[in-house]
Amino acid sequence: MHCASFQCLWLMGFGPDELRPDRIGGFFDAVDAGQLFLVTDRARPDPRTVPGVQAFIDAWCRTRSCDLVVYRAGVEVRDPPPRRPR
Repeated sequence: MHCASFQCLWLMGFGPDELRPDRIGGFFDAVDAGQLFLVTDRARPDPRTVPGVQAFIDAWCRTRSCDLVVYRAGVEVRDPPPRRPR
């Protein structure tokens, strides 16, 4: 089974425990074409509101010259990151 062998970036050792997919409501993947993917759980708040997630995105894309692509419910999200709750 293909999905049983999938490993997100967190399982591959990228990112601290606070970025564990079940904690943030999504997971990261990347491709050599210069894209970082964030696949989110539509039943949870956007992970970009979780402290540490935006910092991870910024650091990953800065050091690898890539773009972020966000998917929610299987559809690409084109809006800016939501504001973090205060």
